[in-house]
Amino acid sequence: MKTTTVPGGRLGELIGYVLNADSNQVDRHELCEVLGVYPPNMPILVNYNLPFEEMIARGHYSFRDEDIKKVNLSVSKSGKCKLVTNLFHFGDHISISEIRSTLRKKGCWMTNVVELLAFRAQYPDFHRSRPIIAPMSVIKMDCASYVPALESEDVDGELHHNLSLSWSDVGFRDVYVLGIKVIA
Repeated sequence: MKTTTVPGGRLGELIGYVLNADSNQVDRHELCEVLGVYPPNMPILVNYNLPFEEMIARGHYSFRDEDIKKVNLSVSKSGKCKLVTNLFHFGDHISISEIRSTLRKKGCWMTNVVELLAFRAQYPDFHRSRPIIAPMSVIKMDCASYVPALESEDVDGELHHNLSLSWSDVGFRDVYVLGIKVIA
């Protein structure tokens, strides 16, 4: 078998693995992240009637910010709902209203904490180098606003998934947002 050499750091390694047809060495999520391409239309089933603590427990987080309990769960939805998620990356400084506007143009709405937790429970190995936030679930504490965030960090070679709060008063920089659509 002919081996193709591709220069260029980790991207080069990943492309080399693909070209050499050794798919066991390619982490498709890492490849998508390096290329800036995200899997479209990732379906989730959201059960809006589950107790909040059970929703959190299903995510098997390494760390959970205890203030997450202060989220206003006055979600007007109930029952189970099939949704489609699309991941959007916002690199520049952006406000919640700008995120909302961008997603509306794409036919999506912003995620609330229930939908974010359902996404994590159904895609436990889907991780990002930057937070995935739920901008529809704002928490007011100590004269500041926060939104729930899924974050991943490498601690001594072990990947930890965290449920934390991200400060939202000044907007966001370099975050991911799940755009949501209902499956018809």
